Amino acid sequence: MSMIAVFVGLYVLFAASKLAMDMYRNRFTRICSWNIEFFGTKNVNDHTLSYYNDIVRRIEIINPDIVCIQEVASVHALQHVASKLQDYSLFISDNVTDNNARGIETSGFDYVHREMNARADGKAISQLLCNAVLVKKKINVVRFETIHERTIKCTYYDENIKENVSVYNIHLPSDRAQNNSASRYRILQNLLADAIDAKENVVLCGDFNAKKHSPEIQLVMSNQFHESNDIIRSLYYQKYDLTDETTASSTFWRNTNRDNLVDTIELTKIDYFFVSNPLKHHIRGGFVDTSNCIHGIDTILNKSSDHCMLVLDLS
Repeated sequence: MSMIAVFVGLYVLFAASKLAMDMYRNRFTRICSWNIEFFGTKNVNDHTLSYYNDIVRRIEIINPDIVCIQEVASVHALQHVASKLQDYSLFISDNVTDNNARGIETSGFDYVHREMNARADGKAISQLLCNAVLVKKKINVVRFETIHERTIKCTYYDENIKENVSVYNIHLPSDRAQNNSASRYRILQNLLADAIDAKENVVLCGDFNAKKHSPEIQLVMSNQFHESNDIIRSLYYQKYDLTDETTASSTFWRNTNRDNLVDTIELTKIDYFFVSNPLKHHIRGGFVDTSNCIHGIDTILNKSSDHCMLVLDLS
């Protein structure tokens, strides 16, 4: 074997080793977004439920630096989960916590649970739901803001990027009772006009309750934001393409014929990560975790939600 061949072989081995280290060593910031279906409407005082333990275990396995959670019905229940995650701090405003506690006292969990199971358009549920963020204690949180109950902003210093990054955790109105496309569009329009600067390092994530071709999602993308899957799909080291709107990348199941008593399920994508222009070159990977949502109902883990967790890696 010639010296040139040896040199080329060593160079390829070195490049492959470096790529593996970059991908698998903790040289990135992992952000997760998870709608945990009406979280806390199960027996909130029974802290032995596998329901809580499965959520804790899933977070520990994925090992994110930041977890953006939507559809929290009980802050008390979330505080219990946070107590099991010793490496994380829970961020949720005192005002939201107080309102949530008063709402539970006023309505009672029996009523909320019945309304949730009936999929009714109860105001009690809507008023209870809020967003929260879990952040590893090693992460420097610069500022936490509650824009309103279902839009919160967490700005942290990213040690890999060496700059501040603002993560918006968003939960937009669903179409459960009526078509809320116009309402979602208006909320996003106001956020993009008043609160979000696309020239900064910004991540928008959460349950947008809209498909990618909808006017509200197109509004986001027309304001210099990029859907993470479009970028991940172009990364040269992605072996598998899990980013099309297929079973592998969908995040939600919807029963489309409930009134006709036909058990037809539509698999779709309504949960997203969007990044601003300055961050689009910092995406290193991402995936949809289907193991503890309705996709993975036959796995050893119980179903925790009708939504699946999204994962985004930045560096």
